[in-house]
Amino acid sequence: MDKQRIERLIKDYQEIRALEERLGKTIGFKARLIQDDRLNRYEIEVKIKTTIKNWKNNIQIMEVPICFDIDLPTDYPNKPPKCQFYKQNSCKLFHPHLASSIFSNGLTWQNPFYNPADGLAQYVLNLIKSLQYNPDFIDIQAKNGNKTAMEWYIQKRRQDPSCFPTDKSLLPPSPKTFRMKEQTKSINQKKFII
Repeated sequence: MDKQRIERLIKDYQEIRALEERLGKTIGFKARLIQDDRLNRYEIEVKIKTTIKNWKNNIQIMEVPICFDIDLPTDYPNKPPKCQFYKQNSCKLFHPHLASSIFSNGLTWQNPFYNPADGLAQYVLNLIKSLQYNPDFIDIQAKNGNKTAMEWYIQKRRQDPSCFPTDKSLLPPSPKTFRMKEQTKSINQKKFII
């Protein structure tokens, strides 16, 4: 593995830890490596307001805990992370950028906003903003995802744009807007398989 990829994965790890420190108390942001010795798989948990479908098939906006896994492919950052919302948490999520996955029991994030220059923390932050229906992070031209949810979103947005749970005060515009604690020492002492 090349040195540039290793440096990128370490930087992403540091930014995710800084994001956890910044957002842990406000939205319950928690991140953990799925395997402690690898920097390419994360489990993320947040508690935010988003849309769900209840057992009667009614759509509601409410605060819910959301868990998802992020896998970084071998050609990351040239290819976007793969993000899975698993069935125990995602069966009720209703969002234009979530699609049923034929390879798992959950939903796959269809991210129209991936930029290889952004770090993993920015990717996660954009995902959370989209789940909160921040209009800057909903692509109404998206080809993939939940078409029913997109039609619902467009109709609701026309009727009452203020009905969505977007809370811009809780989330920074970018992970770069807050200072990361120096974690290089602890990273250098730990051996990672990349």
